[in-house]
Amino acid sequence: MSHLSILPGSNGLRFIQGTSELPARLDFLADTDYSNTLRLNDFEISTVEHLLAAFYLCGITDADIEIKGSEVPILDGSARPYVELLKEAGRSPLEKHALCLRIMRSVTARRGDSFARLEPSLDFELEVSIDYDHPKIGRQSFSARVGEECRNEDFVSARTFGFLEDEHKLHSLGLALGTSAENTLLFSDAKSPAPEMRYVDEPVRHKALDALGDLSLLGFRIAGRYVAHKAGHGLNALLLRKLIRERENYQIEYL
Repeated sequence: MSHLSILPGSNGLRFIQGTSELPARLDFLADTDYSNTLRLNDFEISTVEHLLAAFYLCGITDADIEIKGSEVPILDGSARPYVELLKEAGRSPLEKHALCLRIMRSVTARRGDSFARLEPSLDFELEVSIDYDHPKIGRQSFSARVGEECRNEDFVSARTFGFLEDEHKLHSLGLALGTSAENTLLFSDAKSPAPEMRYVDEPVRHKALDALGDLSLLGFRIAGRYVAHKAGHGLNALLLRKLIRERENYQIEYL
């Protein structure tokens, strides 16, 4: 079982375990199978995306996250509990200026019929679509303009989802050990009823939440439009690495 405490910080977002520090940045992304895993030497933390999305939605750029265990607690499977805790704790202004990464030209990553793209935009926007060969999910699309101060009520509560047939495989890998009907939408065969959902299109809304957590690994506020179809953590990581490979793709500026 994992336990974490969130403390004020001034060096970006970083996980702390004893004397070890692990920055929540793309440089330390080691694995994207099923969730995002950060690693530095022997210090490894998995399933960081929901927590990082909550930090972004609350406009928090710096915090120290003391953690016991190797996985961020799943709680209710969404970012909502973390957002509520961060809102309750409040924010303190830093003496340094916050930085924004502005997309200057379009960058796309593809795998088969899946793609993820970042393109120029004045605001930060998410446009996500999915297409599952399951009658209770099928094709869904969702878009949102991402602001600060936890205004994104339309997807912050969307829970993680998966398929019952994959649950045992994940457990054998030491992942999703806290999975239950309370925190995960588990879809079984087509004849079985769908799990009770918070939104009629909760799966695609959760994909948007995951994408926000993935993009947060850049370590900046973002000005640009993210457009994706059937994308996951791995494809988003490929997109981010392709983005930063060429300096002409983006511009860093003060907010």
